[in-house]
Amino acid sequence: MSSEFEYEFLESLERLNHIPYHRSDLLLEVEQELYGKLQQVPEDISGLIVLLKNQQMQGNADKARALAHKIWKIGGKISPYMEHIYTELLLSLGMLDMGLTILQPRFSDLHNNQDLFGETFIRFALLTGNIHLLDKLISTSQAAGNFLLQEFVATYNQLDYAEHFKNIQRLVAETVKNHRLGFEYALYHDRGFTDVSAIYYTDIPLSQCLSATKSLNQKIEGYHTSVGVKRLYNYEIKLKNISEHPEDAQAKQKLYEENSKPTEISSSETDLAKDWGL
Repeated sequence: MSSEFEYEFLESLERLNHIPYHRSDLLLEVEQELYGKLQQVPEDISGLIVLLKNQQMQGNADKARALAHKIWKIGGKISPYMEHIYTELLLSLGMLDMGLTILQPRFSDLHNNQDLFGETFIRFALLTGNIHLLDKLISTSQAAGNFLLQEFVATYNQLDYAEHFKNIQRLVAETVKNHRLGFEYALYHDRGFTDVSAIYYTDIPLSQCLSATKSLNQKIEGYHTSVGVKRLYNYEIKLKNISEHPEDAQAKQKLYEENSKPTEISSSETDLAKDWGL
């Protein structure tokens, strides 16, 4: 159904955008507010997307994935801003095939989709280890961090490491698939070359994140040993609890103000994308 009540849920979304992830008490308040609104329109796409965001912030990975599938099945018209939020949540939850299905039409017009989806494109390329796509995205973007990403891509191409990066990202995806709730990255040049720090936010308890990160890196080391390739230490991976996730409310508000016209999302029940390569 068409999301005729999107503006009814924007107040709740605005509240979420200003609540730290660790404030479970405030997140529960918004959850109850959303359930009250959804009683009148239980299949409203925008309302369900905001509820999905709420569940992701609370660290309810299983509920969030079930809700993401429900939204996918219902389909309907939503604003580009809501589509962006939904796509980012799909990537955060590791539902990459579904995310690609939404992103694929936008990949054909990278220039006109940069303002809203440019960062989402980069996240998808990093999450899937797609150096070819990352190279293509950088060449069409004016983002401030392009130089650093260009250097990162060039290094992996020169050292014939692109396929290994893709394999590493698949290994990470498989290892944390039942725990994923968010993904952020940061670029550094402190050592004279580009370092990428990738943080996967999960439902793993805070007290176990350090050991889980160590275990994951041991698996990555094992991969390099098995293929006889030296690991490049310019891509750091950390696992953290979702309660440690940062936010940028001002950036989210700007995206909303610039992207409020409705678009259609898929109503397919299955993931249509079978390959991460483009």
